[in-house]
Amino acid sequence: GICLWFTCTFPSITSEPVTLSTEPEEPPTHWKQTIIVLPTEVPVEQGTPIAYDLALKQSRENSRRHHASYEDELA
Repeated sequence: GICLWFTCTFPSITSEPVTLSTEPEEPPTHWKQTIIVLPTEVPVEQGTPIAYDLALKQSRENSRRHHASYEDELA
């Protein structure tokens, strides 16, 4: 599967920037991470780079939801 998370840095003119992160190593937030479960297992040798073209599209019905699609570049 593919695990997704984000980090946002908000600049400030009066103090240090504020960072919001959902990285697995950071303290938990209510945003959490997400995982995309792949339909088939792809064998990959250790150390081999893996590349995916991932697209997120905002849902028309619910602006807080996104539809994800991907294409692997292993072939």
